[in-house]
Amino acid sequence: MDAHTADNPASRRVPKAAIWAVGVVAVLCGIWGIKVWFTPETEESTYLDRVTVAHFEKIAQEGSMSALPSARAFYVGPPVDDVSQIISAPGLSVALLPPSSPSPSQVDLLPGQRNYVSVPIATGRWSNGCALSISREIDTPYYEDKMTMAQIAGIKDGSVYALLIVATCGKG
Repeated sequence: MDAHTADNPASRRVPKAAIWAVGVVAVLCGIWGIKVWFTPETEESTYLDRVTVAHFEKIAQEGSMSALPSARAFYVGPPVDDVSQIISAPGLSVALLPPSSPSPSQVDLLPGQRNYVSVPIATGRWSNGCALSISREIDTPYYEDKMTMAQIAGIKDGSVYALLIVATCGKG
């Protein structure tokens, strides 16, 4: 090291900045690791992961750790008459429900909020008692932030179907 380099404060700051950056990355990795470690995969999520919906795009999947555990996935795709022909998973049997009318969810809305409107269309069951409920979502504001404008418009005009699939096991 020459005299010029030894007296240059910038040359001493670079290692400190590098150490600081490595520390920040280590903390962020630690936080991510803790989140992964303490977020166990539920039985419902495991079964829902096995479900495929032909010609549909999975927009979101999430679990619930409420008193009645469940996992739900939201799909969009082309209109279909018989979802039992496009929803599959190993060991799953799917049956259509009798046609029914759309019904809004029964929740108290705040001013400016829209209600969910859905139609139950099918159920599914595995031999161990885990089950699926499958609904066609007519108006679903909850997932709009995950969809394209074309998908949202298609759901509203009927050219795109939105399916909400909920998996439950045991008491769910």
